[in-house]
Amino acid sequence: MEPVTYVASTTVSTTESLVPSVGFDIFAFIGSLFGGNEEGVSFFSSDGLLSFFSSFWSVIAILSYIISIILLILYVFAATRRNLYLGLMEQELRDGEELYAQQKWRGVS
Repeated sequence: MEPVTYVASTTVSTTESLVPSVGFDIFAFIGSLFGGNEEGVSFFSSDGLLSFFSSFWSVIAILSYIISIILLILYVFAATRRNLYLGLMEQELRDGEELYAQQKWRGVS
């Protein structure tokens, strides 16, 4: 009997060992959220969390500017209406005083 010689293959085919993915892979999405993929920025990593807070703070700052402008406009409107009503109240008081003076001192000269 002749001896058997074994020749090892130096190339490995990786295309045969991959499992084809079909549809949406929920585990890849969850892994990307928790830092499973190293190519992109995940939400729960330090970079992802800091970028989220940076964006959130920018939105809050813009909303606060808008609200403060609205409140300033409302303050100016309220101040002008207050002055209008104070003037009307003063005029009503003067008209009442004049009417009282006419009724009390009628006929007395």
